[in-house]
Amino acid sequence: MFRNYLKIAFRSLWKNKSFSALNISGLALGLAACLLIVMYVKDELSYDRFNKNAERIYRVDPDIKFGGSLFNLASAPDILAETLLKDYPQVEAAVRFRTPENMQFKKGNDRIMENNLAYVDASIFKVFTLPVVDGNPQQMLTEPNTVVITEKTARKYFNRTNVAGQFLETGDNQTLKVAGVIKDIPKNSHFNFDFFFSMAGLEEARRNNWLSNNFNTYILLKEGASVDQIKAGLDQIVIKYVAPQLKEGVNSTLEEMEKRGEYLRYSLTPMLDIHLHSARMAELSGNGNIVYVYIFSAVALFILLIACVNFMNLSTARSSNRSREVGIRKVMGSLRWNLITQFLAESMVISFISLLLALVLAWFSLPWFNQLAGKTLNMQEQLTPLTVLSLISFAALVGLLAGSYPAFFLSGFQPIKVLKGKLAAGFKTGWLRNSLVVFQFSISIFLIVGTVVIYNQLNYIRNKNTGFNREQIMVLNNTQVLKGKLKTFKEEILASGAASQVTVTGYLPTGSSRNTDVVFKEATASADASITLQLWKVDDSYIPTLGMQMAAGRNFSKDLPTDSMSVIINESAARLLGYTDPVNKMVYMPDGRLGSANSPYTIVGVVKDFNFNSMRETVTPLLLQFGRDNDRMALKLQSGNIQQAVQKIESIWKSMAPQQPLAYSFMDEDFNAIYESEQRTGKISMAFSILAVMIACLGLFGLAAYAAEQRTKEIGIRKVLGASVSGIIQMLSKDFIKLVAVAILIAVPFAWWAMSSWLQHFAYRTQITWWVFAGTAIVTLLIALLTVSFQAIRAALTNPVKSLKNE
Repeated sequence: MFRNYLKIAFRSLWKNKSFSALNISGLALGLAACLLIVMYVKDELSYDRFNKNAERIYRVDPDIKFGGSLFNLASAPDILAETLLKDYPQVEAAVRFRTPENMQFKKGNDRIMENNLAYVDASIFKVFTLPVVDGNPQQMLTEPNTVVITEKTARKYFNRTNVAGQFLETGDNQTLKVAGVIKDIPKNSHFNFDFFFSMAGLEEARRNNWLSNNFNTYILLKEGASVDQIKAGLDQIVIKYVAPQLKEGVNSTLEEMEKRGEYLRYSLTPMLDIHLHSARMAELSGNGNIVYVYIFSAVALFILLIACVNFMNLSTARSSNRSREVGIRKVMGSLRWNLITQFLAESMVISFISLLLALVLAWFSLPWFNQLAGKTLNMQEQLTPLTVLSLISFAALVGLLAGSYPAFFLSGFQPIKVLKGKLAAGFKTGWLRNSLVVFQFSISIFLIVGTVVIYNQLNYIRNKNTGFNREQIMVLNNTQVLKGKLKTFKEEILASGAASQVTVTGYLPTGSSRNTDVVFKEATASADASITLQLWKVDDSYIPTLGMQMAAGRNFSKDLPTDSMSVIINESAARLLGYTDPVNKMVYMPDGRLGSANSPYTIVGVVKDFNFNSMRETVTPLLLQFGRDNDRMALKLQSGNIQQAVQKIESIWKSMAPQQPLAYSFMDEDFNAIYESEQRTGKISMAFSILAVMIACLGLFGLAAYAAEQRTKEIGIRKVLGASVSGIIQMLSKDFIKLVAVAILIAVPFAWWAMSSWLQHFAYRTQITWWVFAGTAIVTLLIALLTVSFQAIRAALTNPVKSLKNE
């Protein structure tokens, strides 16, 4: 019996090939898109879960409000890990990370620049699950000048993985012993280092300075330990250890800070929350964002709903044409449950064919999606038994829901009424189908508006005046290797004509190097007169090279010896200091930082605010000190042939550092990389919004064909009586256009609210203008009109003799 049901189902599909193709393609596209997004979301939610003790690992994060600035840090004092182990028996192990920017290694005659580096404690293997390939994990990283590398790195430098006991040589001729080799860090980890250096050899790790926060600190709690007890104890650490150094270092107490509305406290972030819920300063890597997981999940749900609604709409529309079939079957003796089974079988066949096609589409689309989303998803890894079971169950559910209308409604018809034609229904009576069309297009319009707003915000960020010029700025990232040749290198570049301006500094607006410090308005170093700000060392070429503008005063000058005790502040720092005319005013540096206690520095200029943080944040106070940091060099290339200028610079570099590769980037590319996640979100949203509209239009196309078919005789009679083709097209199209117009009215308020909420995450944001909604409405109406008009024109041009000949 079941075999007969399937045979009849396939015959019915073949008989109605056009509707079957629309049904299957629409549902398959929706399922494929949903599957890709689910794979993305699943990967985002899987971060750090490979660690066996993931549920017991926490990061200790300082939150500091001091001197008018707020700092939410992911890095803590060097002494904090040891203190937690000593004072709290609930802590089983603790590990610190300290990340240098880059380091060169020798491989034969080659010099290779590496960026994925970290100094760590030997206890890292107690806290995190890092399978060892070669070496003794109990002894790894216990000695200075030792390193643990990943399998990938071992093959890169030694062409094998059993290299424990071998040596690596750095670009400055330091020899490091390879203590062991571990498996490559999984990609779904919030840190992804290739080199782990022993913290035992790092002097900075033993300073016992509670006021310096440079170490990402993780703790592993013992099984059954209460995390609430640790959280409560963190306040005691501040009182017992931080307060004395606070009094000595910046002449302030916790009570005085509290009176000023300031604070210094620690919090615990579960490791499993870091990737999606943490966006602090000094993260080990760029994290994801739970907001985008919610957005993509909603997009997947919307597309799936559109596809399912499409499927059900077309199924119910087509099934009403089978009322005579139901009547004849009943007259011939079919029972109601036979008809129910038949209709459900047909619906299930379509659903499972769509699922198979969706898997094929997802398989072939995955490389494109990986490139779009910046992932390395693998279909074999993602299609777990649970996932496959879920897909089969979902396909069955969709088939049951779509087939429920014809199965239970049509199977209940009385044969005599059906065969007399009393149950014929036109498009206008299908209130359920009309509601579903409105629902489909409401979602599509919502997605289109969201995509347009995201793109507008990205364009706003790209085109906004950031306060510095990033065009044709070449950044050299490893100039520290030149050492004594740096001045000559700079002079030769300027003499070659490759660059018009050159600055040497470790601090750039698009770089990651930052230096938080405290300055005072008064020589007494009172905390009441302190402000917390960024303090960067720059030379006299910094401001002109980056095209910054002075709001008051002057730039530094190498010809003025007094500028060694001069500073330039930005407008935000001037406001925080309370100076209306800051030029020639004094600021004072605290003990042990940039000079002796209460050393006076003269403000010689005020630079206009420029964005050195993300556009999600406002410009914070900044102080530029006349000095030099040799880590980086920024060059303003001469306009014209950029490639030729780069070749000149590379030639000069090779003449001075023949064995050192030149590591460089362009500032505009570095700037765009900051907003990579938003750019990917925009591209993914655009792709799937277009897909959603396509699926909705497939359904509209099918319903238009159904409506035209239902009114074939009416159209024929109207043409015989003199109706024009344009009049018939208008008659067939207006009902659908009304539905799309209703969808626009419903979707626009929800889209405005949702995207306004999203824009609140940016300190600098575009406005949602009226033309976004008007343009979306016009485009949607035009697409719907074109879709419906195809069928309407076809019906209007049909010879009325053909439609009336059987009357």
